[in-house]
Amino acid sequence: MNDTTNGIAYTIVQTLHRSRKYWVYKARDNNTGKFVILKANDIQWRNDPTCIQALREESEAGLKLNHPYIRKTIGLFEDDGAYYLVSEFIEGETLDAILAQNHFKISYELAYKWTLQLLEAINYAHQCGILHLNLNPANIFITNSQDIKISGFGKDPQSWKYANPEESKYHPILFTAPEVFLERKPYDFRADIYSIGAIAYLLFCGQLPWSLDPRLSPSAQKSKTLEQIVINPNLLGKLIPEWLFKILNKALMIDPQLRFNNAEEMHSAIISELDIPYIPSTTKAEAISTQTTLTKETILPSQSESSYSKKQHLSESDLSEKEKSVKSSSKKDNQEQQIVITTDPSLTKMQKTLKIIGIISAGILIYIIVKYVIIKGIQNSIKAKQ
Repeated sequence: MNDTTNGIAYTIVQTLHRSRKYWVYKARDNNTGKFVILKANDIQWRNDPTCIQALREESEAGLKLNHPYIRKTIGLFEDDGAYYLVSEFIEGETLDAILAQNHFKISYELAYKWTLQLLEAINYAHQCGILHLNLNPANIFITNSQDIKISGFGKDPQSWKYANPEESKYHPILFTAPEVFLERKPYDFRADIYSIGAIAYLLFCGQLPWSLDPRLSPSAQKSKTLEQIVINPNLLGKLIPEWLFKILNKALMIDPQLRFNNAEEMHSAIISELDIPYIPSTTKAEAISTQTTLTKETILPSQSESSYSKKQHLSESDLSEKEKSVKSSSKKDNQEQQIVITTDPSLTKMQKTLKIIGIISAGILIYIIVKYVIIKGIQNSIKAKQ
């Protein structure tokens, strides 16, 4: 096939992937001899304006980005009714493929490195005015030099709906921000922060941040994540620092207002090992009745401490109506952080019921023992008389 605009001819050498609407090929640039990636709409969708527009949007977004951790977009051309998106060919594997290999263990150092690279790449894209909104292990490549390359900018935020559950170890929807899943527009930088939080947790802990029922559909599983608190890695036997868990937990808040404002802020928090307050990341935080009293300001490191640094303050405006039970107040700098947990009324009622059952059970047991002793005594007395 030929890119008549630039006079470049490509030869397809391998089919890499096929979805419902698109084919992905490995091809050779006949002018340079280098390999590239071609993404084309399927023959059944050649004249579909939605597919063509989707490829154009991917091309337009990709051409605006030039970063070492983002896969380079080369261009878009049309040949014989088919549109081809041309991208950099990467020697390596997707993160999803690596995670599917049970023998491959991701070290703390690699997880740390890849998380920072993700944040740097996404921060750059955000500065260019481009959101990803589809960030997941399937569109993160790991190069032979153990660096990341992100692809998939410019795709429809709801493209997860067309993903085949059998193609990936982890369905893309599980990394989608709640507001994108629920289509609560407008979206902003914080949607990508959520996705990075889920990916980073997976890298550090070897599993997703929630306990999911594999019998449920991907959409039903996603809905369940909105009702669950992020699992503390200590409960999984994962020895990661408490400060890091709190940072990942903040990135995974259901309410965007409670997440980091941008990738730069999260990057700085990790670099400085910032110990931030813990708030349960669930839409049912009200039912848990957790009240957090912050008695000192949370400040990110100064510019001299990190290349990604700005002073940020956690204020009451950062807290949403969804989590009214979480209240913060600033006192003296030298005061300790205090966490006050009040028990859910339903849990209290259950505890009382169990206590009553325990008392009754103990009474029954004592009655049986006393009855047994009395009967045994009578039997011994009768035997003695005989």
